[in-house]
Amino acid sequence: MNPSRSVEQLQIGSRIDGLPWTINVVTFEGAPGPSTAVIGGMYGDKAMSCLAVHELASHLTNDEDLMGTVLLIPAVNLPALETGTRINPDHHALNRRFPGSKRGFLTDQFAYALLDYLKGKADCIVDLHSGTPTMGLWYTYDFGNPELSASFGYLPVVEGHHSAGQLGLATSEYGIDLILPEVGGGRRTSLGPAVAGATNVLKYRGHLPGKATGPKTVPHIRDRRLSLASVTGAYETEISTHQIGDVIDPGVVAWITNVNTGERLEEFVVEEPGAVLLMTVEGPSMIRPGDFTLMVGYPDREIEVPNH
Repeated sequence: MNPSRSVEQLQIGSRIDGLPWTINVVTFEGAPGPSTAVIGGMYGDKAMSCLAVHELASHLTNDEDLMGTVLLIPAVNLPALETGTRINPDHHALNRRFPGSKRGFLTDQFAYALLDYLKGKADCIVDLHSGTPTMGLWYTYDFGNPELSASFGYLPVVEGHHSAGQLGLATSEYGIDLILPEVGGGRRTSLGPAVAGATNVLKYRGHLPGKATGPKTVPHIRDRRLSLASVTGAYETEISTHQIGDVIDPGVVAWITNVNTGERLEEFVVEEPGAVLLMTVEGPSMIRPGDFTLMVGYPDREIEVPNH
């Protein structure tokens, strides 16, 4: 028997015409069991995450073995998605504003409404992120449950790196587990790893039968090193987004050139062997101070992917 499927509309704030923003929530109900939410579109420049959640919905529609409740919210941040930007039109980033507020900035209203909805319905959340057309990402941020983070498979697990106002910190106050996979982008345009990883979590959680797909172990990382641009110029690089997840050699891997004089203004160096490329952006491209350039991590051990 196929699971029941229903669509609920979560209304938040007000648009310029006075009508509320309306977020679609797709709920799949099987036999009694756990409740897990998979959400996409936390940032407006990460459309791949939205598409991956829709693809997951297609897979679940005819799955006769589904147990429990799976909530899918493909696009949680409609104002930013409308403009295609990481920062919302009111100059705030949604995943830095939780637990939010009923009033004030629209971003805060979205944060409050989303958390209020999820805390009453989900035991666990997969906050699915992705890269952009020019940025590739390949890791999972852990929020206190490394085994759950490893259950996604495919991606290194990064532990101990959080930012104030993230959804994962807010949900922990209510005993709700959350993981934040960042997967794909740049030349890695396939939705496959994101969908397969989310499916692995649903298997681990008992929603679906079967074993995890992908590697049997994933790297565990505490030593994460993020590089940001400090000057304006042309960003050039010897690495590419197709290498995310790979170990890269030490040395100068990227730099910023003054487009007026040709002077090399800043270099980005991988200092030690064994660095896993977690994030990079494509070049040549213009870059400004504060922009992301690359991130590497140094694994301290391997974590077994559960249910493999």
